[in-house]
Amino acid sequence: MLINTWYVACDAADVPHDKPKHVRMLGHDFALFRDRSGKINCVSDICVHRGGSLSRGRLHNGCIECPYHGWRYKADGACTEIPAHPGTNMPKRVRVDSYPVEERFGWVGYF
Repeated sequence: MLINTWYVACDAADVPHDKPKHVRMLGHDFALFRDRSGKINCVSDICVHRGGSLSRGRLHNGCIECPYHGWRYKADGACTEIPAHPGTNMPKRVRVDSYPVEERFGWVGYF
């Protein structure tokens, strides 16, 4: 990987407002999704709980939800909810990797 280079992930129009999109870039799998404001976010495509593909999940209140057990993650990768344990205070280590992306010239890119 070259530092200070912009890597194009996909066309911004290909990222729907109602579900995540899978992207494979630089040998890694990512899940792109739009939050409530429409901003595109990027997280690792692997749920930390059981390794489910987040890009096969759904969106819920601006968060991406794992299709396996429903763990929900914010744009910064922090877990916001575990349905099997409602009301639990989330430890800070329960998170997926998140990556900075920008939408420019109709493309989604990673710096």
